[in-house]
Amino acid sequence: MFMRWNPEQICCPRLSAYGINAAESAALRMAPPAPGRNGHRIDALLPSIVITLPRPFLAFLALVFLLPVSALALTPTVTTNPATGVTDIAAVLNGSVSPNGTSVSLYFEYGTTASYGYTATANPSSVSSSNPTTITGTPSGLQPNTTYHYRLTAWDSSGSYYYGNDVTFTTGAPATPPTLGTLSAFSISSTQATVQINSVNSGSSTATVIFDYGLTTAYGASAIFSTTISTNTTFYSPYVSLAGLSPNSTYHYRVRAINGQGTTTSGDASFSTLPPPIITTTAATAVSDLKATVNGTANGTTVQV
Repeated sequence: MFMRWNPEQICCPRLSAYGINAAESAALRMAPPAPGRNGHRIDALLPSIVITLPRPFLAFLALVFLLPVSALALTPTVTTNPATGVTDIAAVLNGSVSPNGTSVSLYFEYGTTASYGYTATANPSSVSSSNPTTITGTPSGLQPNTTYHYRLTAWDSSGSYYYGNDVTFTTGAPATPPTLGTLSAFSISSTQATVQINSVNSGSSTATVIFDYGLTTAYGASAIFSTTISTNTTFYSPYVSLAGLSPNSTYHYRVRAINGQGTTTSGDASFSTLPPPIITTTAATAVSDLKATVNGTANGTTVQV
C-alpha cells in the first residue's frame, strides 16, 4: 500500500484509516527518500506502509520549530490612505502605521510624480504603540487642477525605512481669493511712515498687494507692493514706505490683495505723524578771527556746530 502526502493539507493523514493503531503509529521512523521520489518517507514497521513528505513541508517545519523567536520579529506596517478635504489648493493626507513593537518616526512625501520631492509633517510625527495609529498631514503649496502622488514613510532608530503605498488625488479648479494677516505701522516721523501687513496668501492665482492711505477712510492715495506673489504662496511682511505726509496728522490705511478669483480687503488701521520740529537759531559763540561756534535748538534740545 502507498500513500503520498498532499501539500494542500495542513494536518497529517489519519493513519488509523490504514489499520495503524496508536502504538504502531508511534513506531514510525524517518527514512531516506525512495529512488525517484522528491521527499523523505516514513516507513512503518509494517513494510507495506510508506508516507512521503515533500521537502517544502519539511522546510516549513524547520522554520517554525528551529529558528529563534527573534528571527520571526515583525517589521512596522505602513499604509497610505485616500486624501480627504481636497479643494483647489488644499488637502489632508491620511495614512496609518502599526509599529509592531518598534518606535518609528513619520512623515509624508508628496509631489506631481511618484518621485515625490516634497515632504509634509505627519501628525503624530512618531509612534511607539503596538496598535494601528491614524496619521494625517497637510501639504503646502498645492496648485489648482493638478494631480499629486503621496505616501506615508516611517523610519526607525536603526535607519531602516518603511514605505506606504502610493496614492493620488487631484485638486479642483481655481476658486480661492487671497487671505490677509494684520496691519502695522513703524518708522513714523513728521513726514514719513512705513506700513505693512504681516502676511498675505495669494490664493488660487498670483496676487498683487496694494496699500491705500489718506487723511480719511476714503483714503485717496495708493502704493503698490513691489513683488507679485505666486499662486498659493504666503508672503510675510510685505510693506511700503510713505513720504510727503503732513506733520502732526492722523492717517488711515488698509490693504487690498487682488488675484484672478477676487479681491480681499483688510480692515482700516491708522497712525499719527509727529509734530514738525521747532528750530531756533541763537547767537554764535567762541568767535575768533578764523572760527566760531554756531548755536541753536531743535525741539528744545541745544545743537552746536
